[in-house]
Parts: sequence; C-alpha cells; structure tokens
Amino acid sequence: MEQDLNALRGRAYSIAKAHGFHEKEESDETYLMLIITEIAEAVNADRKNYHARIKEFEDWQKEWDKELKDCPYSEHYTANNFKDHFQAYIKDSVEDELSDVAIRLLDFAGERNIELDVPLHSFLIIENSTFCENCFEICSELINRYVDNIGYSIRYVLANLFQLSHFYSIDLFKFIDLKMKYNELRPYKNGKEY
Repeated sequence: MEQDLNALRGRAYSIAKAHGFHEKEESDETYLMLIITEIAEAVNADRKNYHARIKEFEDWQKEWDKELKDCPYSEHYTANNFKDHFQAYIKDSVEDELSDVAIRLLDFAGERNIELDVPLHSFLIIENSTFCENCFEICSELINRYVDNIGYSIRYVLANLFQLSHFYSIDLFKFIDLKMKYNELRPYKNGKEY
C-alpha cells in the first residue's frame, strides 16, 4: 500500500484524467467546492453511523481469490467481485468519504503540480471536538486560506485529514488505496458532468 503522498498524487491525477475529469481546466474554486462536498458526505455518513465493514470485505476478497485461483477468466471476475464487495461493505461509509476527500485533494495537487513532500502538522483537529466540528474546521481552512497559497492549504488540509482519521482509528492510506482501485473500475466521469 503506497504511503508516499506525491506518488498517490500522481496516481489520483492519472485515474481522474483517464476517466475524463481533466478535459477542461476547472477553477480553484470548483476543486475546493468539490472537496467540501466530499467532506459533507463524510459528515452525513457519520450522522448515520455508517462505517466500512472492512473485516467482512477482506474476508470476502480472500475467499473469492481462493475460489478463482485457477479460473481462466479470474481477472474479469476478480475486478467484478472487488467492485461488488466494495459497494456492499465500504461504499458511502465515513472511511470511503474521507478517502474521497483525500483523493480530491491529491488530484487537485496533481492538476496544479503541487509537491506534497513538505510535512505539515495538524493544528485544526481537536480531539475533544466532534467529527462534525472538526470537518467544519477543515472546510473553513479551505475557504479562508486558499487565496494565499493553494499548495500550503492542500498540504495543511491533508495533514488535518490524516489527523482526524487517526483520532477515529481509520487507516486512511488503506481506504485511499481501495477507493482508487474502485475508481479505476468506474465509467467515464463516474457518470457525472464534472
């Protein structure tokens, strides 16, 4: 599982480009608003207390891998089963939506050729605050700081996103990897306009 943010940035950007998302240049504000909508989706998943059932997902994946080991069409079945299992056990969960936030940030950094190798510390996330309150702080950072230095804001928000995930014992790198695999299997522009 990749943990180099610049490598993940390149992967996120490549997947988005291959699916038609960079055919026209979008404004910073468009990217930032799409990131904020993903944060809102994470809040809605938290409101429903909907979390990924990662153990069940991994168990099913292992079982299918065993059953399809000698099948001549295993690559096709493996992709379809991965997609089905992802939708059943992970899709639209808090973990899935947080990975969408990260992937949008990584893609935006890829589009703007922003290096992510400068480590930043999280100062927004407060352990005693609620998930919703911490997400509000992340949105505030995106809105209030972006005009000064978009690269700094992306790095800072990523640091806070990883800190938030840490507080909730979410292995964000794992869920980013799984979501990118899922995104590779999706249709052109994931069925959306932009």
